[in-house]
Amino acid sequence: TVGSYWVYDWYTVDSAGNSTWDPNQTDSVYIAGDTIIGTDTFAIQVGTWFGGAFSPPFRNYLRNLNGDLVTPSGSIIFSATNYTDTFYIWNPGNGQTMGYRKMIDIGEIVTVPVGTFRTLNAAFIVVNLVGTWSCFGIYDIHDNQYAENIGMVRTSFQFIGSCQALEGRLRTYYIAP
Repeated sequence: TVGSYWVYDWYTVDSAGNSTWDPNQTDSVYIAGDTIIGTDTFAIQVGTWFGGAFSPPFRNYLRNLNGDLVTPSGSIIFSATNYTDTFYIWNPGNGQTMGYRKMIDIGEIVTVPVGTFRTLNAAFIVVNLVGTWSCFGIYDIHDNQYAENIGMVRTSFQFIGSCQALEGRLRTYYIAP
């Protein structure tokens, strides 16, 4: 809904699970409006990712299609109902890695600064096709955990050369009526 927003704080998490808040990395995401693409209405989502450190502010176009969050190209980035299919496959063509998006960890309880939620994880999983990564084995899992009627409450990613993960945790949000 136009006017809805989410604010995330970022944490570094070491291999033992200890987390450290980074006060210099905060993101905000909001619904700026909607637009027609083809014959479908999409929400315009605007925001930053990791405090803008890796990219300028982004603009996504998303719509709800029978419980799925869908892009204009038809890619499913989240599903509230389909826990078996692979939604997206990424292959850079280098023969070393590939990735895919799949719903995993259905019903996992997640605690973030704003509260505790039962979540669905629209994970993006990168597979090492030629060996293992020192900290992750062959799978590098990027979590995108969503809570019903809230949106994404936690996201994570890691750098292959490090045994640390970075987590974005929902600090506050507002869902416009």
